[in-house]
Amino acid sequence: MSKIIKEESRNLSGFLSTKNIHVFSGLPSNFSPDEVEERVTQDLNLIQQSLRKGELICLNNYPEIYSSLYELFNMKRRKIQDKMFCEIAHSSKTNRYVEVAENAKVVVFVDEKNIGKEQAPFLNRFEKLIINFDLAMTAEELEMAKDLSFGVNMLTSWVQHHIATSSEAKKDGGSE
Repeated sequence: MSKIIKEESRNLSGFLSTKNIHVFSGLPSNFSPDEVEERVTQDLNLIQQSLRKGELICLNNYPEIYSSLYELFNMKRRKIQDKMFCEIAHSSKTNRYVEVAENAKVVVFVDEKNIGKEQAPFLNRFEKLIINFDLAMTAEELEMAKDLSFGVNMLTSWVQHHIATSSEAKKDGGSE
């Protein structure tokens, strides 16, 4: 049911965003504790829906959510009226039993540079695979991917600059 995949430092969300795959990524370090709790709660609700539907869930470098899903990772299930359920911890105070479809799957992606930060008992719950894009792509595909990544970064920077410049112009124009 659960696998952990050690991957190089690349964003997998774009590669995995299809209709039946749901990608949940770790939170920025500048989130306040309240923002972290709110986001984790939102994501846990979405994960519950995906488990019920039997969809593939990808957790991409998201240690803030792992402790809530230990029963799921341990494959601890309870059968109630021909359906399987597992316990999901929503906070230190509440736990919920969530239906888990037979075909539901969870994949945990951990960036190679962060693998040492994870606790051994957590890592031992999974089959481990290494994904190395340099080995999976031809030299030509790698070059195209680098060019595309560079282009996307340049476009993103341009848009952010344009938005900031436009906002400043509106402020300056509005104060006259």
